[in-house]
Amino acid sequence: DATAASWNPAGLVQLERPEISVVGAFNGVSESFGADFHPEVDSRHSARHTDLNFLSVVYPLPVLVLGRNVTVSISYQHKYDFTRDFVLDYHTAAANSRGAVLNNLLELDFRQDGGLSTLSPAVAVELTHRLSLGATLNLWRSSLFADNGWTQTTENRAVAIYGGTTILGDSRSRERYEDFEGENLVLGLLWNPTDRWSLGLRYDTAFTGEAKYRNRGYRMQVNLPGLGSRGFLSVTPSSKHETRHVRFPDSLALGVAYRANDRFTLSLDVTRTDWNDFYVQD
Repeated sequence: DATAASWNPAGLVQLERPEISVVGAFNGVSESFGADFHPEVDSRHSARHTDLNFLSVVYPLPVLVLGRNVTVSISYQHKYDFTRDFVLDYHTAAANSRGAVLNNLLELDFRQDGGLSTLSPAVAVELTHRLSLGATLNLWRSSLFADNGWTQTTENRAVAIYGGTTILGDSRSRERYEDFEGENLVLGLLWNPTDRWSLGLRYDTAFTGEAKYRNRGYRMQVNLPGLGSRGFLSVTPSSKHETRHVRFPDSLALGVAYRANDRFTLSLDVTRTDWNDFYVQD
């Protein structure tokens, strides 16, 4: 159908009439944290997000091209959703050689939102009655539907007690990846060896995208006056602007479908992506 531009662009050629596709998405992330020697870390967190996932227009050309059926399409695809939200507590205690104990009470607050999307023209060609090829060009760009970027906000709050001295610490960092841009190809093959069986192959090329990176934050420390100690306040702001490169690996997908009859079809697909090849370069 019209979503084939994402799954396997070769499948677009099966459409006989123009078609529009709209897909919404609900993303729910639940995660648990735990540590054997720090029970205060044990917690569960969740984040929820709804968004436009896919929008496309498909148009089968009314005339043959070199004697072949050809279908073209244009689509918006929301590829990655980075929504996360959690708060962790962490406590430590240590004693020096003189028996003085340092207690640290720490709290980490992490929030992340944003995502990556593409504008994707595609074309599919029917080589024979049973074999078709397709290609989708993913243009990773900001659009009317979404900004191509994501934000990570990390806040640390700490209370340290050492002897008669109490130290309050607070830090905040807001990292923003903006205007992520890049290009990659999705190549598809669709083969129908019989009227009931279909085999699909898809390859996504690796690519390196570029984003504007901004990091702004501060670190604050307050020493409260105690026995034999003086109080003071220290605030250190920080700011960083640069261009960063984000490398995405290639992936290979294989699918098979069996049409038992006109009303019932079974399908299975598997995708292989080596995320060890993913990196961010500053």
